[in-house]
Amino acid sequence: MDRLTELKGHSDQLAAVVKNLIDNRRVVDSSDQLGTNSDAEVDKDQTLFNSSKSNILASIAAIKSVVGEPVDFLQDFARQMEILASLRWLAEFQVLACIPFDESLPIKDLADLVGIPESQLVRVIRLTATCGFLREPIQGFVSHSLLSAQFITDRSLLDAIMFIAELATPAALQMPQATQRFGASQNATESAYNLALNTARSFHVAVQEHSKLRRQWSAYLCHAVGLHQEGEIIEVLSRLNWSNLGNACVVEVGAKSISMASSLSKKFPNLRLVVQIDSTQSSLLDQDYIWQSAVLGSSIRDSSSSGSSPSSTTPFVTVTYRAIGMAQSVTDAAVYIIHVPAASSGVMIKAELDDYLGVLRVSGGIMLVLTTRLLPEPGTLSNPEVEASARSRDLNMLQLANESEMEMSELLSIIKTVGDSSGKLVVTNHLCSNNGVVLALTIKYQAY
Repeated sequence: MDRLTELKGHSDQLAAVVKNLIDNRRVVDSSDQLGTNSDAEVDKDQTLFNSSKSNILASIAAIKSVVGEPVDFLQDFARQMEILASLRWLAEFQVLACIPFDESLPIKDLADLVGIPESQLVRVIRLTATCGFLREPIQGFVSHSLLSAQFITDRSLLDAIMFIAELATPAALQMPQATQRFGASQNATESAYNLALNTARSFHVAVQEHSKLRRQWSAYLCHAVGLHQEGEIIEVLSRLNWSNLGNACVVEVGAKSISMASSLSKKFPNLRLVVQIDSTQSSLLDQDYIWQSAVLGSSIRDSSSSGSSPSSTTPFVTVTYRAIGMAQSVTDAAVYIIHVPAASSGVMIKAELDDYLGVLRVSGGIMLVLTTRLLPEPGTLSNPEVEASARSRDLNMLQLANESEMEMSELLSIIKTVGDSSGKLVVTNHLCSNNGVVLALTIKYQAY
């Protein structure tokens, strides 16, 4: 296919998906005005919007890859570097908070208020405005744009910016020196982060000890590295026919909190959910950094406490404690939801899967392996920028702590090796997000 034909194909696809999005939004807006939208319809509309957005971004990325040249590639780097520096500068002097939400302000007055040079402020505003961050509605005045205003209403966005500028970028730039000095070391104190900050303390320890850094790291994971939020994962899992299970038992294995089980319980109240907390595995990508996890409290039954009883609000959620590698004590569940530890080895995962061979063979249940923190198979996503976000995250983990993420292809290869004399584990379905990332695998035991 020549470049013009390829470009036309991507252009036609982009036009079609934009038209579809506009048509759907008009229907939604009409329903909103009439007040006829139910919660289920609102969720469906949001899912359709997210799907359209993913398709639009994929088409734009494809068009850029066709028409882009080396000069464009380098100029984009230069712009992004200066925009990052400008956003950090704005955050450092708390400039954004001094701009009214609904009106413009003379740039000179803003500079005087904050105590910074007007000449520098003008240059920063005019650069960031080129990417939709702040506006100069008339010369010499500044106002918030839709984008910049969100950095005031959601302060975690600024936390993510500060982490990128002050830690992620310096650590990334020290990667050559770290390789020269430490080679392929897996020691958490022999990383590019240690060189960038000239410290012997590991990043993991620093996050635990400093609340500001922990907050920024959590914001960075939430917004900047392509990890899916709990709501997206619940939406994907909800596509399964849970209602057909009646009051069957569902076990969530390797969880760090009861947040996901609580959400499933609200959607499917007949299910009996057992959450098996694993506090022995620790990773910088643990879900308690990423999600605002619920605290184990009075609304949850903790089976480690004798005489406890289910709460009236979530009567079918039970909490137990089980470390990876321990024998599975619940052998009659219809579904086992498995969290793959972010820093686990192939040997550890195979041992865990081996433990379920007999369980699934006897019970006929299925296994849902959550794969949100695995790297997608190379070239399988329609939008290469989605894969780029995942692989940037993986390199970031190397630079900060010498940790790594497992490839999806590696996990699939491990699953193929799990079997006994009567049968084996087989993948029956891939549950994907709107951008094509596999969020979970459904697995069952299949007799020979």
